[in-house]
Amino acid sequence: IDAGWNWFSINVEGEDMSPNTVLANLNPEYNDQIKSQEHFAVYIGEEYGGWSGTMEVIDPKSMYMVNISNAGSLEYAGAPINPASTPININAGWNWIGYLPQGDLPINDALGTVEAGFNDQIKSQESFAVYIGEEYGGWSGTMIDMTAGVGYMMKVSYDSELTYPNGSDMSRMDVSFEEEKVLPSVISSWV
Repeated sequence: IDAGWNWFSINVEGEDMSPNTVLANLNPEYNDQIKSQEHFAVYIGEEYGGWSGTMEVIDPKSMYMVNISNAGSLEYAGAPINPASTPININAGWNWIGYLPQGDLPINDALGTVEAGFNDQIKSQESFAVYIGEEYGGWSGTMIDMTAGVGYMMKVSYDSELTYPNGSDMSRMDVSFEEEKVLPSVISSWV
């Protein structure tokens, strides 16, 4: 987390998801703030209760913006979210979405369940992609993969549901080597 504005999401869940607990290892100063698409909290000092506002929990399904005075690391331990059983409702217009998988996914795989229209867009704090149609490669731009810990804003034309794939939903290649004479042969299968 750099000093200034940062976009982030959390892909684990613990018993206490309050801003005071999730952001506990940051070093905020008076008037630092955090906001989601619907809620906010302002840091009023530890002696006055820490973070105060309408934000009661940090929801892994959401993206957050935090404006912090001091750079630091955001560390929060919890149980990994199962992306396949945690759908995110997507409404036509802007959505602030969290990233639930534990590893990076190519953007077209990550957003495979979203009903996207031409020129719909997604952006992180540092990259973007625009939907140009499935026949032209789907999402295109500087955003190649979606990444754990990053928060995203997505503007779409249609209501739909985002269900990130998890490891068992993704294709994988099993590679084994069989020794034959001089060169190994590769046997691959898609699961």
